[in-house]
Amino acid sequence: MLEWDGLFADQRELIANAFWRQEQGKNLMLVADRDGFPIGQVWIDLAKKEPQGIGILWALRVMASYQGQGIGSQLIRAAESYLRERPFTIAEIGVEKENLAARRLYERLDFRIVSDNVETWTYTTPAGRLCTETAVEWIMHKPLSRGQPGYSETD
Repeated sequence: MLEWDGLFADQRELIANAFWRQEQGKNLMLVADRDGFPIGQVWIDLAKKEPQGIGILWALRVMASYQGQGIGSQLIRAAESYLRERPFTIAEIGVEKENLAARRLYERLDFRIVSDNVETWTYTTPAGRLCTETAVEWIMHKPLSRGQPGYSETD
């Protein structure tokens, strides 16, 4: 179902790995559901920067026909709430530099750019083709604890 009727079928290996990491307690997959069908998602990497108190939000997406209805914001808020209940003090998200709409959304939700990054990942499609993708992105942080610079009560 997280392949969204085949839209992300080529990335089946990535989805399976994220699900396996969730079973290991290293990742959390939050899904927005409409009539039993996933219309939005955000995944949280709980392990990569856990020693620094940072939870990484990634794979945030909302189906095109449901965008602009606040679903992405609700998913981010749910992820932040989950992180606040654990020993995390910062939520991090990467946004591709050319994705201005997503950047504006994150800034409205009090995320601020802290650095830039080039992220590269590989996966094998179900047909056996090896794919490599690269994202040139801004890394954005949002403090989750009172007293931290940049903390906001808007949640």
